[in-house]
Amino acid sequence: LRNSHSLGSTTRVVASHPAIPASVFRRSLHSLSFSSLIPARAIGDRGTTTSLFDRRQFSTLGDASSEGSDSPPWRVAIVGSGPSGCYTAKYLKSGAASKLPASKSSLKIDVIERLPTPYGLVRNGVAPDHPEVKNVQNDFDSLFETGNNSNVGAKIEFYGNVTVCGSDPKKASEVALDELRELYDVVILAYGCESDRQLDLPVDVIDEDGTESSSEASSSGVKGILSAREFVNWYNGHPDYGWVTEKVQDALATRDTQNIVVVGHGNVALDCARVLAKSRDSLDPTDLTSRALDVLHPQSASAGNVQRSISIVGRRGHVQAAFTIKEVRELTKLLDDDDAQLIVRKDELEMGGNTEASQEELKARPRARIHKLLEGHAKQGQQQDTVPAATVNLRFFTNPIRFQTTPEGEELRLLSVVCERTNLEGDIPGSQTAKGTGVTEVIDADLCLVSIGYKGLPIDESTTAFFDTAKGILSNDHGKVTTANDTNGDLAPLYVSGWLKRGPSGIIGTNIGDAKDTVVSILKDMNSGAISKSSPPKQSLGDLLEERKIRFVDWEAYRRIERADVRHQKRHPDQPREKIVDREILLQAAEA
Repeated sequence: LRNSHSLGSTTRVVASHPAIPASVFRRSLHSLSFSSLIPARAIGDRGTTTSLFDRRQFSTLGDASSEGSDSPPWRVAIVGSGPSGCYTAKYLKSGAASKLPASKSSLKIDVIERLPTPYGLVRNGVAPDHPEVKNVQNDFDSLFETGNNSNVGAKIEFYGNVTVCGSDPKKASEVALDELRELYDVVILAYGCESDRQLDLPVDVIDEDGTESSSEASSSGVKGILSAREFVNWYNGHPDYGWVTEKVQDALATRDTQNIVVVGHGNVALDCARVLAKSRDSLDPTDLTSRALDVLHPQSASAGNVQRSISIVGRRGHVQAAFTIKEVRELTKLLDDDDAQLIVRKDELEMGGNTEASQEELKARPRARIHKLLEGHAKQGQQQDTVPAATVNLRFFTNPIRFQTTPEGEELRLLSVVCERTNLEGDIPGSQTAKGTGVTEVIDADLCLVSIGYKGLPIDESTTAFFDTAKGILSNDHGKVTTANDTNGDLAPLYVSGWLKRGPSGIIGTNIGDAKDTVVSILKDMNSGAISKSSPPKQSLGDLLEERKIRFVDWEAYRRIERADVRHQKRHPDQPREKIVDREILLQAAEA
């Protein structure tokens, strides 16, 4: 474990963190793996290894005092109910019970979520054919169950369908961050990354007569180009992404040959390619939404005659790629259950290992395993005489540099992605860069999914003062947003956890150490008096929501949604649920 995982650009030995029990971390790496979402890199990315969060742990706080008191509980708000928010609630609850004196250990924690349903990317991001990853929900469920909240010094409540804005609500359905800071003693932001890194390439326009010209149009407005985040949210049933149906349908409909380009070498990119390549029979028993399945794999008679070519492209080699072996292995096995095949070019694999720095990187076991797997698959070559219904071309040293489009009314439709062959430069393992050679290749594309990373956003302009826009994170010191806490002594201090704290990196288990690090900061401040309990507010969050007639979803209401999901028009007897994808219907189910 110590040598198998790293987080983002700086390698960290998460498994060696003494605050994470080995049993918990083993479960995190296997049954709770977030590998379908996050491009975890292997040891050797930056040539050095450091421990996570300076090995901060609860033991630095000492033991709880036995003195008792009838003091009112600390009021804590957590904005975001994904893994980082839930783990922060979990370890704040256990940490306060064991490390704060009884007079300070009582907590009331409210977890606030913009959607009617909790758990963020666990529900809306994990690939539908990876059901084991969703088992983490059982752990999170126990936080909110009434029986687990009694007589334990902490009460944790869920408030779904509540939007937190900045300093001033612009809609009656919103609650301002400053209002939360008046209602609570501590506010923790854990709402993750709600945007993408942009791939804004030049756009060429090819007219009917073949005349080519440059356009000033942004590539984000071209029909047929989507971010992978949008695509994943759509097929997983996020209620805000129903609009993607028409975009994908428009790109792929009525075409006997469908060409799709996925830009990026992370696990999300491979997830998208796999969902596109698999057959309807394979995906029917999963919780892939029917709105997506009927577009990607229609049941019509003509659908069986469609040939689909999926190209996954990236500017560097397989040794530098961010994907993990699990996702690569699944692609190599497509022929076992589906009429689809992975194609890997031998020459591109050879290019990936022809520098001294790459050879050094290959000494890391995770990279060596991926190299061996891909090399073996490439040597096998084509395994069947007939052309499969879908081919997945995993390409390396193939850097997108332009989009070619054609006019369609007042809009532009994607035709192809122009890529440039690259070579690696640099002598430092983990720091090689891709440099263009001038040799170009045109890859036909009806649909292009850009998967080059998620990006965090400030809540609004009022929070930009303590937001690092370049990194997409809140500026913080071990989870404490110091800049925000010096402006107004009447407002609760801000803390941060998860992607919004460290950037979009790691696996589900990464959020355990990350949450504990933030909790240590909070408990230290509680213990030292740096945070003080304010007078009980005149109204609770629930009172405020009812006053504004916000249709918030509490835990019991969410359970009604969950039961409705399970009962809702399943298309296959083994399908675990058919997610409700309309927000109004979700709220109706909650209120039933």
